[in-house]
Amino acid sequence: MEARAAERVEHLKQGRLRAKQAVFSTIQQRRVNALRKLTRQRAAVLPEKGDIVDQYADFASSTYAPVTRDGKFTDGSAAGGLTIDPKPFEPTTFQEVLELEASLPAKAVKAKTKKPLKHKPANPKERAAAFVAQQVRIQK
Repeated sequence: MEARAAERVEHLKQGRLRAKQAVFSTIQQRRVNALRKLTRQRAAVLPEKGDIVDQYADFASSTYAPVTRDGKFTDGSAAGGLTIDPKPFEPTTFQEVLELEASLPAKAVKAKTKKPLKHKPANPKERAAAFVAQQVRIQK
């Protein structure tokens, strides 16, 4: 009888222990989800500070062209110390397009085209193939 009672107590103890672990596991899961959510929100709010090595590896970074890109000159001599509007002029009417063309030099408006150079075979296989193709053209 005593063994049976001890077994029943042990069974109840195990059941309550499982219930306690289930509660702790749900609390832990909520905690992990809340931390992940906070991490995502923090990443969205705080700008990521770049690594100095990445800045020097990227030639388009502000390390190589700090302010000139924004329309400002670091030395006062360039452009008379003036700032340039970084937003480009975009003509909206045909008259504005004509004015823009008139303000540009002629070589900037006219397109120059060159005849492409003939392809010279680079290796012996290409030269042999070109020779065969030339002989076929002669035979026709």
